[in-house]
Amino acid sequence: MTFGQRAAAGHRILPHTADLILEAWASDRNSCIEQAVLALVEAFIDSHGVAPSASSTRRLPAAVDAEHLVAVLEEAIYIVDTQGAVPVRVTVTDEPDGGLRALFELVPLGQAEVIGPAPKGIARHGLVCSRVGGGWRCHVVVDV
Repeated sequence: MTFGQRAAAGHRILPHTADLILEAWASDRNSCIEQAVLALVEAFIDSHGVAPSASSTRRLPAAVDAEHLVAVLEEAIYIVDTQGAVPVRVTVTDEPDGGLRALFELVPLGQAEVIGPAPKGIARHGLVCSRVGGGWRCHVVVDV
């Protein structure tokens, strides 16, 4: 299936030797990054039917698009590691200085079913966050 044949926004998880590949697509950059976060979480948690009970907002400095993707994904991993919570929803918005604001809606880790190993980090090789046709595409390798 090509980018033009996919739904307006979505994501998928692909196996990779000792890692995972996340692919996301959407009509705009921030929505594409949001889809990548959802893929990251779905790779190790089944949170269906669980409502967020807390939130955490992170302000990220100005960067190129691919580094914004990495920064938001790394924040999601950091939240899991330090707060024992999982972001089940995320909203990414632009800041006037070129940075991003990410609002993570959280579920305690104990309320979600763990289905795989938690992500450890984001690799820089093969990293993509760019315009494709009339939308955006993100591709990232995740260390698990």
